[in-house]
Amino acid sequence: MIVCRLTAIFLFTAAWTGMALADGQVAPTIEEISPLEGKIGAEVTIIGRGFDAGNTVLFGGVAVRHVQVKSAAAIACTASPRCKSGFIQTLVLRVPKGLKRGAQQIAVKTAAGISNRLMFSVTR
Repeated sequence: MIVCRLTAIFLFTAAWTGMALADGQVAPTIEEISPLEGKIGAEVTIIGRGFDAGNTVLFGGVAVRHVQVKSAAAIACTASPRCKSGFIQTLVLRVPKGLKRGAQQIAVKTAAGISNRLMFSVTR
């Protein structure tokens, strides 16, 4: 029983920190959303890591499927221990219809799992 609980905690932590999961896949991570508020139909940019060809953006209670990576840039760190090497990716989508005004959570779902969640405010 205790082993199962520890495994669940590790998998949950891995999904939220972008660590490699047991099968070698890395859960996505959102690092930034821009802008942080907007009306239905406004363009939103999500910057992060671990996105793939089949991204689903969970925008409040609405799933926006098949969001493609718009751009990717490689980062190589040499000096700062806080720097994260790897690929920074960008997703661009529009605020979907069907959302209520106010704060909404945004997450990215891939084959490897679901990212951390950041907040976006729908202003209508």
